[in-house]
Amino acid sequence: MGFDNASFWDERYRTNIELGSGAGSRGEFLAYKRELMQGIVDRVRPRSILDVGCGDLEVMRELAFDGAYAGIDVSPFVIERNRRLRREWSFVAGDFVALAETEDLHADLVVCLDVLIHQHDRETYRAFVRALLGASRAAAVMNGFAKHRPTRKWSPNVAFHEPIAQTLRELGVEEWEVLASYRRTALVLVKTG
Repeated sequence: MGFDNASFWDERYRTNIELGSGAGSRGEFLAYKRELMQGIVDRVRPRSILDVGCGDLEVMRELAFDGAYAGIDVSPFVIERNRRLRREWSFVAGDFVALAETEDLHADLVVCLDVLIHQHDRETYRAFVRALLGASRAAAVMNGFAKHRPTRKWSPNVAFHEPIAQTLRELGVEEWEVLASYRRTALVLVKTG
């Protein structure tokens, strides 16, 4: 059986909320991502945001944004916690790819930070990127690995399938902008509308 993301993340948030979404959402990376996201929101000026893999909400919860926000995560525990932190925002617990097939999930700006690297099945990974693009009315921001897999072993909750640029190209995306690089990933902006 493959890696169970939902169980892993729910247990992580339930038992170690201080670690939360991990090192990429703490310290200098947290400050960096907050600044990046505020710049993206100021640039795109969305009326709605869909945050896929919202996690512990550390990156987004202080965002200066007065539109409609919806966060999705596989962890029911963290979703309940987020509902208490930001009562004016909406949150859904579930698998984004499955939800995208049955629900009307659309927003001007779709955000997916540090989630694609945790998709352990290549087809699920590609379906995830396809669903992110399909949910976006104006722009999608996501990050994935920038280059081919290095030789050293990663954490068991991380998976590599292909560079994000290859994924986008093979899904028919002709243009995207690399906004930043961190932790072996490229953060890309795709204009969809």
